[in-house]
Parts: sequence; C-alpha cells; structure tokens
Amino acid sequence: MLFNNFTKYKTASKEEEKKEMDPAAVDLFSPDKPEDIKMAEDEAEQIETKERQEFKEKVISILSMNSYEDKRAAKIDIMGFLDLLRLFNEGGIHFK
Repeated sequence: MLFNNFTKYKTASKEEEKKEMDPAAVDLFSPDKPEDIKMAEDEAEQIETKERQEFKEKVISILSMNSYEDKRAAKIDIMGFLDLLRLFNEGGIHFK
C-alpha cells in the first residue's frame, strides 16, 4: 500500500511540474527541436571546440618553448613549478 501511495504521489508531482513549466521551454527538451535551435546548438559546440583547441595549442606552445613538454610533474621541483606558473602568467593563462 505504501508503494502504491508513493507511486501516485510521484505521478501527481510530475504532472504538476509539467503544468508549471513554460510550454516554450518544454519544446527545448523534446527530441524534435526546431532547426534553428539545432543549428544554434551546433554552432555553439563548434565555437567551444575551437576555443578548446586554441587553448590546448597555447598551453602546448608555452610548454614546448620552455622545455617543459617532456617533463613529468613528479620530477619538477618547487622552483620549476614557480617558473612554469610565471610562464603561464606571461602567456595570459592565470590560475586561481
């Protein structure tokens, strides 16, 4: 009996959530998205992928120009890490 009551409660709460949601927002979650939304998502993904690739290239260039590309973190001493941090800062990559 508890299970039946719980199931009814969950079903009712899901139906209420659907009613409260904006109908335009519901379309965003459906598998049949309008073409303009699909195109916008694809474009955003391409931009994000391009930004990631550019960042990766920037990091690799900083490492390779300063002979850090073949070094492992476990083998670098504190002064090496501080030097690497300085190089990243000079390259426009800042850590918090």
